[in-house]
Amino acid sequence: MRIKLGALAVTPVVGIFLTVTILGQNFSPELNTGAQPPLQTSGRSTAEAYYERGNEYLKAEHCSEAVEAFKKAIALKPTSAAYNNLGRAYFCLVKYPEAEAGFKQAIRLDPGNTSALYNLGVTYAHQVKIEEGNNVYLMLRSKDPERAKELKIDLDRAWEARTAIEEAHTEIEKAKKALAEASGGSAKAYIAQGDKYREAEDYARAVEAYKKAISLSPSMDGYNGLGLAYAGLKQYPSAESAFQQAIRLLPREAILHYNLAGAYVQMEQYEKARATLAEALRLKPDYADAINLLGFAYFRLKQYSEATAQFRQAIRLAPDNTVAHYNLGKTYFLMGRKEEAQQIYRKLLTLDKEMAEKLLDEIKKMK
Repeated sequence: MRIKLGALAVTPVVGIFLTVTILGQNFSPELNTGAQPPLQTSGRSTAEAYYERGNEYLKAEHCSEAVEAFKKAIALKPTSAAYNNLGRAYFCLVKYPEAEAGFKQAIRLDPGNTSALYNLGVTYAHQVKIEEGNNVYLMLRSKDPERAKELKIDLDRAWEARTAIEEAHTEIEKAKKALAEASGGSAKAYIAQGDKYREAEDYARAVEAYKKAISLSPSMDGYNGLGLAYAGLKQYPSAESAFQQAIRLLPREAILHYNLAGAYVQMEQYEKARATLAEALRLKPDYADAINLLGFAYFRLKQYSEATAQFRQAIRLAPDNTVAHYNLGKTYFLMGRKEEAQQIYRKLLTLDKEMAEKLLDEIKKMK
């Protein structure tokens, strides 16, 4: 018999498992927050009063309040019945380990408490602990054959559930394998989605899209996009990790080394950036953007002569590279080469007036 996953059916646990049904219902203890009834002690001990209050809470499905009441009863007078009902209250809250502990203590105090024994077996069944449940069944069979039969039904259903779960896991693994084999298209779709999110500067959603692509089919494009999205979120260590993964997949792609160097620059790890850019330029010697970034790394290391050499080389390769012009002008001014800085400013005015004004503002700040 195959049963639907997530629909394990069990025989209701009742009474001190004799009179009050507590399973087979939908409990909503959060909603049951009515005022506590007054504690009446006339004619009986306070422990008994707490015990009866706990029973009333259970009937009303006030499971958390029942736990507290039974705990107070046990603190005053620990009995097998109180521990059994404490287990019931925990079961109601779907706290199975705590329920187990309550039922076991009830059995230790009174080995003849077949209600607690039965309840322990049902708790095992709910957790699909078949072996433990069968041990309880064997003990219960000699003490209460009728209740043992009920427990056996629960355990058989739990066994069917475990079998169904194992079969489902097998099918899931097969499906994952098939999906992995045919996931190229889906992965590309997620990468395209991630690219769109990134272009819209919705970097958090871009991260999720790239992750989905990678889970289907790890690729250079997926990891590179993920790194760029993390960089957009200013999560540079995560960006570094993603770019490194991309490089492992395609080590001869210069842009990946450039992107990794960019992450190092943002983390102010300029020596690492310099070494990474050296590899990018080994792969692509005329990579103007990488040369400019290398100049920036030298600039941050206060190696201004090396920085200017790199900025000039970037401009030779890409005469319209306004960032390289800006960087060179700023570096010249810091070196005291003010006339050359002015020349760069005038040249920048013809390329990008806004960038030229930004350079002029920076120079004024440095005076």
